[in-house]
Amino acid sequence: YGIPCPLDSPAFPCPRELRANLRYARERQIPIIPHLYLHEFLSLEQEKREIMLHKKAFQALGLPWEDDTGANHHTWRISRDNPLGTFYNQQEAGIWWNFGFSPPGRVGAPRDGKNFLIAIPFTLPGTEAGAPFLLFCPAPNLQNFPYAWDVLARYDLPATYFEHIEHCLDPGGTIYPALLQKIKLLNEFKNQQEYSFMTEEQMARALLNTFSANVG
Repeated sequence: YGIPCPLDSPAFPCPRELRANLRYARERQIPIIPHLYLHEFLSLEQEKREIMLHKKAFQALGLPWEDDTGANHHTWRISRDNPLGTFYNQQEAGIWWNFGFSPPGRVGAPRDGKNFLIAIPFTLPGTEAGAPFLLFCPAPNLQNFPYAWDVLARYDLPATYFEHIEHCLDPGGTIYPALLQKIKLLNEFKNQQEYSFMTEEQMARALLNTFSANVG
């Protein structure tokens, strides 16, 4: 991916464009969450430093983090030696849900791999009852795995969808129509199966409410 340059660094080449994009997102209530750049071979101390630097960049750009945010992972990867330790590190940094990761040693990746056709949200083991940490991963590609979506609907399972739309946003490009087709299919699924669109944070809160609710 080239030589990285932190967004809060004076050497970052596009500060004006970055702030314009952030302003655009804020004006439209588009949430911005940490997209952590970790991999299998970082020690837990190195992970902590990377998360701290990510948080520092958020603060420098005026993005909310505090102790109330979620996260996902660049290339999905987490610690190979201590997978749960990655999430405990995130919880320590004020992250309370993670909707984009891949367990080490799995073939394929969330959304595209057959190991991830049916994903069920769950809470991180060992966390205090008053401070749960929620884990989930994207539903499979709707066009490649339509039968998996039939199963999601049959059992009223939640689904969060991931798409690299920045690769598709040229209206004159050859893959822009494919993006519009995916949006159309997702909307049809929502209407036919009586689902609701929401942000990932709204979904995380709804899931925790479901997990902790009692039925009289």
